[in-house]
Amino acid sequence: MEIVCVLIVVFSGLSGVFIASRYRERKAFFASLYNFLNYIKSNISFYKTRLEILIDNYDCETKFKNFLISVKNNLSSKVKNILPSYLTNQEKDEFVKFVSSLQNFDVSETIRSIDFYLSLVKNKVNQTGEEAKIKIPLIEKLTLGAGLIVAIILI
Repeated sequence: MEIVCVLIVVFSGLSGVFIASRYRERKAFFASLYNFLNYIKSNISFYKTRLEILIDNYDCETKFKNFLISVKNNLSSKVKNILPSYLTNQEKDEFVKFVSSLQNFDVSETIRSIDFYLSLVKNKVNQTGEEAKIKIPLIEKLTLGAGLIVAIILI
């Protein structure tokens, strides 16, 4: 019986870590997106480089780079289908609008679009940082506490 109780506590603790990792991924995604937007803004305004080339030349973590390559390969089709699941539908819609706006305007309109989206993403970076700071410890403690309560009840 003790083994079952230990397994319940371990499983509940690991499930809390798994759930909290989605908040960490969301926070990291917006931080990476913010850095990428600054990168494309400077390169488009100074060098007038195309988005596809900028994506190829951008150096970042592998997970975000794979996401950018997926976006590049699907610029003409549905970008919304490749967006991470931890984004809300509103965030997905905003991203799709942004990607489509990059293809339709001249350089000055593209820079304005990037500036607007940079402000949105900066707010999201701050919001997800605060959200992660509050929710991650709470989720980990609650799931571990629930596992301990179940284990105590079984004993």
